[in-house]
This record gives sequence, structure tokens and C-alpha cells, in this order.
Amino acid sequence: MTISDHRFACQLQTVSGEIYDFDDPGCLLSFLGERHPAVHAIYFHALEGETWLRAPAVAFITGQHTPMGYGLGAVADATPNAIGFERAQSMIAELAQHRHDAGRMPEANAGDMR
Repeated sequence: MTISDHRFACQLQTVSGEIYDFDDPGCLLSFLGERHPAVHAIYFHALEGETWLRAPAVAFITGQHTPMGYGLGAVADATPNAIGFERAQSMIAELAQHRHDAGRMPEANAGDMR
């Protein structure tokens, strides 16, 4: 994957040695929720500076303009007003469910399509 903005780059390394690069933390968190890989390590590029933060000792600032629109920027886990790794995972899972539900036709109307 092409990393369009290094401030939001992240990487997942599996136990079997596969390496996945992502250009948005939300994409990585979504991948975790959908695929459930055996994780060896996860790294997030810090929103500011040139450091990498290892999960789960990372937090996220919401409301960022990210490459894929998830809005999460990685910061140190002690950053005020940041949400933790597990809360970010829950947020992304809720968003994925909402997007899935929005694309599905309501049951009441499904029978009307003849």
C-alpha cells in the first residue's frame, strides 16, 4: 500500500511473519476486527515527530483529517483527551457495523421488492 501521509502510517506484523502496511490507523483496526490475525506486533507512526508507538501502549486523538477518513491520529497513551487502543477498536467496529447496516435493505421493505 502506498503511504500518502507518513503521520498516519501503521504496520501489523503477524506471528507467521506477514507484514501489512496501512495508511490510516482506522484501516488497521478494521483489518484486526474483520480478519483476527495472530498478531506479533503493531506499530503506529506518531501524529507528531518521527517516533513509532507500539500497540496497545498507544492512544488516539480523534477528529484528524486522515487518508481514509477514519479520523484517528496516534499519540502516546498518556496524552490528555486521547482514547485508548481498545476504545479506538470499538469505535471502528461500531463504524463498520453502521456502514454495513446502512447498505442493507430494511427487512420491512425487502418483501415489497417484487
